[in-house]
Amino acid sequence: MSVSIFLNISADNLRAQDNKNNIVKFSLTNLIWATPTLFYERTVGSKTSLQIGGYYSMTTYDGTHRRGIGVMPEFRFYPGKKGASRGFYLAPFLKYQNYDLYKDQIESGIPVRYEANSTGMGGGLLLGGQFLIGNLVVLDLYLGPSVVSWNTDYKDDASADIYTWADCDTGTSLLVRTGISIGVAF
Repeated sequence: MSVSIFLNISADNLRAQDNKNNIVKFSLTNLIWATPTLFYERTVGSKTSLQIGGYYSMTTYDGTHRRGIGVMPEFRFYPGKKGASRGFYLAPFLKYQNYDLYKDQIESGIPVRYEANSTGMGGGLLLGGQFLIGNLVVLDLYLGPSVVSWNTDYKDDASADIYTWADCDTGTSLLVRTGISIGVAF
C-alpha cells in the first residue's frame, strides 16, 4: 500500500510539473547594464513556446546618458524529449529598441546639452538551455547573434561623434545577445 501511495504521489508531481505552461523570468545579466528585463513565456505546442521580453534601459557611459525601452518577441523550439519550455532550444527573435540620448558638456564656459533619439529594429537566433529546478524555479541560459538597423535623429547641433554608444549612429550593427535569466514556472 505504501508503494502505491508513493507511486501515485510521484505521478501526480510529474503531471503537475508537465502542466506548467507559463514562466515569468528576470534577466540577471541585464542588471550589469542597468537594464531591468522581464520575460513571459507561454507553451503553445508540445515542443514550442512563445516568449515576450521587455526592458527599460537607464545606462550612462562616458557622460552619455541613454534612457529607453526594448521589446523582444521570440518563438522557441525545443527539439528534446522533455518538450516545450525544458531543455535545449533554438529561438528566432525580433527586437525593437527606442532610446533618448543626452550628454552635457561645457563649451567655451557655457553648459550645453546635446540630445538625440535612436531607434533600432532587428532580430537574430538564440541557442539556449532552459532548466526546471525542483518544481518551481527556472534557469534560462542563452547566446546568439543579432543584427540591428539603427536610425538616429539628432537635435540641434548634436552629431554621432559627441556620443559614446555604438547605437548612436544610423546604420547596421552586428551584435551578440547573451544572458542568464531566473524565474518561476506556473
